Amino acid sequence: MLPRDLRTNAGGTFDVTCGKCLASSPHVPAESPEDAWTKLTREGWTVTETRAARYATCPRCSAHPMTIEEAVARAHKSRKRR
Repeated sequence: MLPRDLRTNAGGTFDVTCGKCLASSPHVPAESPEDAWTKLTREGWTVTETRAARYATCPRCSAHPMTIEEAVARAHKSRKRR
């Protein structure tokens, strides 16, 4: 099951953005999106599904689960501190 934001780049590489913290994955050379996702899952990337979407989650966010709502609230709180 692939996340919807797995992107194909020039030169046959793929990358994805974390749906929680917006971190980008490294560019992964692969023959197909499925092969690229397999390589990324070995690095700790996971898929998170909601009723509305299926998105990638980076290894850091996977290790510390947080809902989208909690992540947004945390981001707003950190912006207020600045």
